Amino acid sequence: MKRVFIVDDDNMYQMILKHQMLKVNKELYVQSFANGRPAMDLLTQLPEAELPHIILLDINMPTMDGWQFLAACEQLPEERLSRSVIYMISSSLDTRDKERALASRFVKEYICKPVTAEQLAQMLS
Repeated sequence: MKRVFIVDDDNMYQMILKHQMLKVNKELYVQSFANGRPAMDLLTQLPEAELPHIILLDINMPTMDGWQFLAACEQLPEERLSRSVIYMISSSLDTRDKERALASRFVKEYICKPVTAEQLAQMLS
């Protein structure tokens, strides 16, 4: 079973993403977080077998934003994120945000909101 973290402060968008993802693959375990802090806390505590395969990460959030989350990822032991793929998902069209995100070794792709069903299907394949 694939595990997914949605890290986004927009509760409605979390629900939409989860609904769309479960339409693509009903065998997902999805956890949602309003900012990066609780997601990071869980990343440090979960057994390796329960770590997420996919992390959908927003940039602008309270408490711990996407950039701070990525910086915290740098401090984790390498094996904590060895099976995780991070997709930075943001409403920002600023090319500097995209370049910064893709410069992170953890970020596979930068996607502008809203995420399409096709993009989700590709992520989950």
